[in-house]
This record gives sequence, C-alpha cells and structure tokens, in this order.
Amino acid sequence: MSGNTFKTKKIVLGGLFAALITLVTYLAIRIPGGSGYIHLGDSVIFVAAFVLGGLGSAAAAAVGSALTDIILGFAIYAPGTFVIKGLTALVAAMLMKAFKPKLRILAILIASLIIPIGYFAYELSFITTFEVAIVNIPFNLLQTTVGSIVGYALTIALEKTALKNS
Repeated sequence: MSGNTFKTKKIVLGGLFAALITLVTYLAIRIPGGSGYIHLGDSVIFVAAFVLGGLGSAAAAAVGSALTDIILGFAIYAPGTFVIKGLTALVAAMLMKAFKPKLRILAILIASLIIPIGYFAYELSFITTFEVAIVNIPFNLLQTTVGSIVGYALTIALEKTALKNS
C-alpha cells in the first residue's frame, strides 16, 4: 500500500471511529440526579486503540467523546473528556503494542484506570466538591469496566481482520 493510501485509510478510519464513539456514547443511560451518564463508548475507544494505534485513536476518542458531552448537555465536561478519553486511547494503544496479545486485557484495564482518576481530578478541580467527585467514582469504574470487557471482546473478534493495527 502506498504512503498516501495508507494515510488516507488512517484518516478515514479515524473519522469513522470518532463518529462511532459519538454514536455509541450518545446511546447512554443517564445517572439519576443529573451527574452524568453511563455508556459503551469506552468499548469503541479500546477498539480504536487496537485498530488505529496511538495518535489516531487518541484523536478519535478525544473528539468523539467530547462531542457527545456537548450534544448531551454536559459541555462543562467536554474539555476534561477530550483529555481523559484521548489519553486513555493513547495509553491503551501503547500498552497493547507493548504487551503480548494474551495480556491485551491487562493493557486495556490499566488504561481504563485513567477514566475514573481523570474525572475525579477534573471534577474536583473545576466542577464540584470532594464529596460529589468521590461519589462519581463508582459510576466511572462501572462504565469503564464494562467498556473494557466489551472492548476486549471486540478486539478478539477483530484480531484476524485487515483492520488490526500492526
């Protein structure tokens, strides 16, 4: 594959993953009390990390996730989400490349810890009190754990396809 074709394919896949992350995150269950929502967007972030690798998956995750925050009325979270989800995808991609395939779940779980830690720090710094930020940790852990498991299952399904990042 020529260099330009490869770049075009990466750009198209990046846009596709950003849109898919937006869509899957948009199909959310709101947390009672208005403190956010739970979704499967993280699973697509981990698939993007597997397929696109580092910076491509980070861009798709950051843009797709932050866009959904804006669409769903949580624009105050969009800057934090942009950084947190982008970093999650970047770390997941780097760890998946560094670890053996049998340890991919470990790479995903390690990267997923960025989400509850990142949102706790963001909420505490810019949005709310310690008590409210700490209460949101279990929701973020649940969301990212389910997203990690589903994302891992999807990467196994994609492992033998031409989409795999090498």
